[in-house]
Amino acid sequence: MVTKKAQGLPLNLIVLAAIAALVLVLVISFTVGGSGAFFGKIYKGGQTAVGDDLTVVKSACTAACDQAKLTTTDAAYKTSTYCTRTFNVDVNSDGKTADVGVAGAAGFVQEIGLNCGDAPISTVCENLIGNVAAAC
Repeated sequence: MVTKKAQGLPLNLIVLAAIAALVLVLVISFTVGGSGAFFGKIYKGGQTAVGDDLTVVKSACTAACDQAKLTTTDAAYKTSTYCTRTFNVDVNSDGKTADVGVAGAAGFVQEIGLNCGDAPISTVCENLIGNVAAAC
C-alpha cells in the first residue's frame, strides 16, 4: 500500500494572501468613492480648523454660482451649493475662527458659517428665472 503525504500551504503564504486581499479591497473601495469621500471629509476638516483661505473660498463660490445659473427653478437655485454651502474664514489672520465675529476693516465681521454672499466673501450671483431675479 502506498501512503500519500499531504501537502500543506505554509503559514506565511496564507498570511500574505490575506493581506493582499485586504489591500485589494481597500484600493477598490477607495477608487469607487466610499473611502475617498471619507478621507476627503477628514482633509476638509483639517483645513477648516484654522479657516479657509478667502481667495479659495471666493473661487469656490464663483464656481458654485456658475452651477447655480444652470438651474431653471427658484427652488433648485435655493438648494444649490451657492446658497447652501458655508465657509469658515479667518478674517483677521489670527490662526483661529471666532463664532462671534471679529472687528475688521468693514466693522464687525463674522468668521464662521459664512455663505457666498456674506462679507467678506461677497460673491454676487445674478440669475434670472422667468425674468425674476433668483435669491437664496
